[in-house]
Amino acid sequence: MSVSEQLRNVEHLDLSDCHRISDTSIAAVLQNNTALKQLLLEGCFQLTDHGLATSIGDVVERGLQVLNLSHTGISDATVFRVASCAGPRVKLQQLMLDGCAISHHALESVAGNGTLTRQLRRLGLGASGSSPRRCWA
Repeated sequence: MSVSEQLRNVEHLDLSDCHRISDTSIAAVLQNNTALKQLLLEGCFQLTDHGLATSIGDVVERGLQVLNLSHTGISDATVFRVASCAGPRVKLQQLMLDGCAISHHALESVAGNGTLTRQLRRLGLGASGSSPRRCWA
């Protein structure tokens, strides 16, 4: 049994600052997990839109409540995918994008999704500040 299959019932996954996590590995974990409520990937700077944009929407639509992508290599494509999520199972309450290179267009797409804005309680958009990590790719 693969690691991703063994993690299929994990509800809280914190991989913050795991610098070796790749697009391929996180996509495999997200594909098999149907119970995930919190996904913390802050500081996983190798993660990019290539790995997350295709899989993150499915996780959000399965009931993810907390998503921290701060200081990763994501940009507008991943945010647009999150913003496109709709349906009764969307429960996202926290979306943290601190230090990420996203445009105002991506933020407008989040604001324009009524399902998300009804649920969202915290939106993190802080700059990199004193953190040595940057996601400007």
